[in-house]
Amino acid sequence: TQEGGVIQEEYRSNYVVDRTNTLGTGILGITLECAKCHDHKYDPISQKNYYQMYSFFNNVDEKGLQMDAVQAAKKKYFADAPFITVSDEDCEGVLSFINKKEGDSVKVMVMDDAEPRDAFVFNRGNYVDPGEKVGPNTPEAILPFSGKLPKNRLGLAEWITDKDNPLTARVFVNRTWAMLFGRGIVETVGDFGVQGSLPTHPGLLDWLAADFMEHDWDIKYLLKKIMLSSTYQQSSELTPELKKADPENILLARAPRFRMSGEMIRDYMLATSGLLDREIGGESVRPY
Repeated sequence: TQEGGVIQEEYRSNYVVDRTNTLGTGILGITLECAKCHDHKYDPISQKNYYQMYSFFNNVDEKGLQMDAVQAAKKKYFADAPFITVSDEDCEGVLSFINKKEGDSVKVMVMDDAEPRDAFVFNRGNYVDPGEKVGPNTPEAILPFSGKLPKNRLGLAEWITDKDNPLTARVFVNRTWAMLFGRGIVETVGDFGVQGSLPTHPGLLDWLAADFMEHDWDIKYLLKKIMLSSTYQQSSELTPELKKADPENILLARAPRFRMSGEMIRDYMLATSGLLDREIGGESVRPY
């Protein structure tokens, strides 16, 4: 960063913490951040476990732009090293979504994992007070990290998507369910731990997670599977009988009612008015 008064190591450490916490909440559905300063009070995650997960991201050198904004503005498609250069040939394949003029080259920054960095347990979570040295590892209470996997982010990705990992598929399926129904099978979508809610339909959650993995983690397949179900296609009408039997709709006796996000409302209006452009890829659309 170019902001004055920033301590580079503090800035870098905060970003590593953010990545670690995001992995815990967003992908694993656990409150990993609660073990940053001490052992987790409820779940079987120690402070050492936290900094072992932290270690996977600790070699990212987070310095921001190496030149000031004025210098960067004078360079088209500017990127600090290390970077890759995207050519016309690249844009004809998997990078076809990139919009650039023919003949131009676009520089894209990439992460550099070449230099592993030592990680330590920070006493009380303070980066200036390092304690025991640790290496990349995962909480054994979730799934032991296989000795066959590399101790880097590639190994972490393979551990996350391992079919024996009890959390990843369930957490994703639950988030998808919450997006479609307004409430997840586990209501606390970011906390599958002891303090989280119990699943209302545990068998359904297990089946959807297993089916999702068996179909190669195909998100489109998962959405289609749920949205073509009779449960999703129910009416949201609340009759006196349904209100008495299932007042909070825990048993999904009717379709739920929930507020749409701003983006969904905009797409709904564009679709209703005939202004929604359904073409995938290409330049940005300005319907009005």
